Parts: sequence; structure tokens; C-alpha cells
Amino acid sequence: MKRHASRVIALWVLVLSGGLQAAPPPIAAFARREAILGAALSPDGRYLALVETQHGAPIAAVRDLHAADAPFQLVMSSAADNHFFIDWCRWAGNTRLLCGLIAPVHEPGYVYIATRLVAVDADGRHMKVLVQGSGLASDQGQRQDQVVDWNPGKPDTVLVTAQASLLDYMDRNLTGGSGIIAGATEEEYPSVYELNVDNGRMSVRVGAHRPLRHYLSDHHGNPRLGWGVIDDTLRTEVQVRDLKTNAWHRLESYEAFSREHVLVPIAVCADRP
Repeated sequence: MKRHASRVIALWVLVLSGGLQAAPPPIAAFARREAILGAALSPDGRYLALVETQHGAPIAAVRDLHAADAPFQLVMSSAADNHFFIDWCRWAGNTRLLCGLIAPVHEPGYVYIATRLVAVDADGRHMKVLVQGSGLASDQGQRQDQVVDWNPGKPDTVLVTAQASLLDYMDRNLTGGSGIIAGATEEEYPSVYELNVDNGRMSVRVGAHRPLRHYLSDHHGNPRLGWGVIDDTLRTEVQVRDLKTNAWHRLESYEAFSREHVLVPIAVCADRP
């Protein structure tokens, strides 16, 4: 009996000692990105785009499903300095792929997220950073990948939100050189723009309107619903736009964490705009 007990104790000592000597698993075993982060099929069904992880960073690859045994072709990589990463991709037409990029921005005392929008052809050619350098939207705007309408009725065009630039031509030349401009350089609230995904040209569809920061369209190119948090409060206000007068009217308003009269906009009926 004593011999059996000693063997059991020795076995437990062996197990415990072996566990103490085992190397801990690497961080990569817990923090590794998914292999496939997203997929999108072109409207005509010809091209399949994947956002996948390669060497720890997201990349975008496209495969021509009409070509026999065609491999996936790399069309876009995340920034080499690991600053901007591909967050999502979606087709804006049969051959033009739009990708949203995201990055943390470090300022003294706080960190926030900034996004950018990039377009590329299905074969990887004609890549272009959109919104930036348009002269209408601010290059320093925080969120530039918010698409409101993917089919607004014009070819090669989407509707996006972006903060308008408050700088004129002279101001932009000054900031591009050694000059410094004090104060705000972009509108606080976003406007809705028509954006040509090929050449990057923009035009204002709906101007900024306090307190709206998010918009929904009727899928006919008309922003109809908007919502945002009222300044210095915890109240969210939802507004609806009259297409005849372009005036905004309050539809609902509620406190954060409220359980009553909460309206979360999802979509506008395309058949009854």
C-alpha cells in the first residue's frame, strides 16, 4: 500500500514538474486574425473579392470566376508601415472595387479611429484614393469610408458622407507649404456627396445639418433619414428629409439607454420612397 502511494505521489510530481517546464503559448495563438475577413461578389457574378490575412495584415484579392482555374490576384495591400489596414471591400459596379481602410490616430491624451476610401479595378489597375484632394471634402476628415447609397442612379457613382473643407484655394496652398492655419479646417458635421469612383470627382448632394452624422437613402440617390446625438446631451435625434422642400423634420428623439420610443433606422423602402 505504501509502495502504491509513493508511486502515485511520484507520478503527480512528474506531471507537475512537466507542466511547469512547458513554454507558454505565443501571443499569436490568441491574437491572430481570421484567414478570411470578408468576401464580395461583383453584381454580374464574374469577380469574387476576398479580404484575407497575409503575413499578419489584411490584403484584397480578386478571382475571375469566368476564367478556368484562374488564381486569386492581389489587388490591394494594407499600408507597409502598418498604419492603415483594409477593413472591408465591396463592388461599386461590375469591375470597380471599393475598400475601406482604418487606422488608429494618436493625439496627445487620446486615440481615435480614422478611415479612408480606396478604389481599384478588378485586375489591380487604376488604384485611387478617393475623397482626398477633392477640394470639397476635408483631407483631415475623420471618417471617409461611409457609403450611403451604392446605386444612386448615375453610372460609376456612389453617395458618401464626409466633412466639408473650410479652406479655400489660398488656404490650401498655405497649409501645403510652411504656413499654419489656426482653428477648425473642416465642418463638424458631414455632408452627403456624389462620388465618382473612377476619377474621384465629388459634388454636394445634401449639405451638413446639425446634429446629423449618419444617413440612409431611399436607394434612388436621395438621402431620406438622418440621425445623430444633440450637442451637450445624451439625446439621439432622428430626422426625415422632405424631397419637395429639402427641409429636415424631427421624427424621433430619445435619451441614451432609454427603453421607450427608441427608433433605430435600418433602411428606407425602395418601392415607397
